[in-house]
Amino acid sequence: MAEEFFSEEFVKRGSKILKILSDESRLRIMLYLAKDGESPVGKLVDQLGIPQPRVSHHLGILRGADLVKDRREGRQIIYDINDPLWRELGLEFFEKLKKGDRISILGRFMISRVQDRLE
Repeated sequence: MAEEFFSEEFVKRGSKILKILSDESRLRIMLYLAKDGESPVGKLVDQLGIPQPRVSHHLGILRGADLVKDRREGRQIIYDINDPLWRELGLEFFEKLKKGDRISILGRFMISRVQDRLE
């Protein structure tokens, strides 16, 4: 049997994450947090037009899967993507690609070299 390109753990973890993000509301929440940064529930409700109970429900699922992190600020709970988790997954993914050496991660940005040689 040939060795797998990605580890069994990576495949199982990726599959679980993709199943969680297959829900449109959860994906919208994640995309908003990735784009705009940390946010309280009320702001997510206003920006995404999703009712508060549903936002809270989906944030609970995302938090349970360690995809988002939260912190308390007074009476509000502030949510953000779990940067270390996403960075770890992204690095492993791009390391395995033939083009992996052409991609760098800088903070929240991915930089890709279009051409390495001078003509």
